[in-house]
Amino acid sequence: MDVTEVATRLSVADADVHKIEQHPDGLVVTLADGQRRLLTEVGWVPFTGEIPCVVTEEDDEPVVDPEVCDRSARDEVPTGNAGEVLKWVGNDYDRVIVALQAEEQRELPRKGLMAALQKLVEPAE
Repeated sequence: MDVTEVATRLSVADADVHKIEQHPDGLVVTLADGQRRLLTEVGWVPFTGEIPCVVTEEDDEPVVDPEVCDRSARDEVPTGNAGEVLKWVGNDYDRVIVALQAEEQRELPRKGLMAALQKLVEPAE
């Protein structure tokens, strides 16, 4: 899908589409103002890191059906060292978010791991 088609589906100008990334559930589109949206075959929802498996449209509004998919089984962060966590995360945005949340809940969060994970979350400038 090209920039023009993505922009049309999101009802924004071509110039507002900053970045388009493949995701298992569709395309993650970063807009010029920093907003991120998950674009699927049937609509779009704000991209928060908690990705719905199914998005439908009712009365022209995107609706997430959270009962359809449970990703928690694949989202168990390794309990090993920081290198193992980063290897598990790879380039998967969902896993970055899960790993960050898990690390923040530790009694002594690892500062180096937190910094490395934050770099993966923040868009490159």
